[in-house]
Amino acid sequence: MRDKKTAALFLSLALACSVNITAFAADESPKTVDQIGGSAVANVTGTYKEGQSGAARYKVDIAWTDLSFTYTSGSEGTWDPDTHTYNGATEGGWGSQSGTITVTNHSNAGITATPAYEAKTGYESAGMEFTETSLQLGTADNGNGENGAGKETGGILTVTPTGTLPENTNGATIGTITVTITASEQAGN
Repeated sequence: MRDKKTAALFLSLALACSVNITAFAADESPKTVDQIGGSAVANVTGTYKEGQSGAARYKVDIAWTDLSFTYTSGSEGTWDPDTHTYNGATEGGWGSQSGTITVTNHSNAGITATPAYEAKTGYESAGMEFTETSLQLGTADNGNGENGAGKETGGILTVTPTGTLPENTNGATIGTITVTITASEQAGN
């Protein structure tokens, strides 16, 4: 009989504890439930706050092939004393020489790479021509890599010499190419 009394005591205590429940909400006054099956209601509020997107972080690799070019002057050809003319005349020029600039974007934002050539004083007769006036590369935050990670994006600009060089130019720095990186709205790859 003692076990029945103990069990009844615990059941009574549990019931008493469950009847006197007070619930609080931040903007409401306390509510008291005084019977089994009663309930208390509290309003739940929520606010959506725009999270910060990751700030743009830029890392762009720029690689050049050798940008040493040779200009060959024109030739009158070889004098033919029998015909009194020159044979095999050639025009001066750069031939089919070119170089490349490779741009690789590892940033979480799109970029634009813009090349420009500036001749050094005394070599203004030479220039450089680019296949593109600018190269737009999408973000590396594109999910195209292994396991859904991003993958770098890239492109190549071809550089071709134009114009002429002064006589006796031998390995001189005739100009500089600058590639300027700016932010771009382009996304994707």
